[in-house]
Amino acid sequence: MANLTVTLPDPMIEYIDGLVRPDGFQDRNAVFEALITDWQERLDALNTEIKVGLDEFERGEFIRVDDLEAWGETLGLDD
Repeated sequence: MANLTVTLPDPMIEYIDGLVRPDGFQDRNAVFEALITDWQERLDALNTEIKVGLDEFERGEFIRVDDLEAWGETLGLDD
């Protein structure tokens, strides 16, 4: 396993240190491992969804929206 040195602002260090506790993470390394794993999983899921959308677009499975405001209202986004 390789070492990596990271410089962070004090508020981030305080946040990370707040996660290291008996009912939380074992140490700072565990925090970073969990954060990076979560980040990777979210990026993978996002890339999967993007691929699905692009595949649907290529198959012509989309709707044309000329009026974004009206379309947003149909989705309940006018709140």
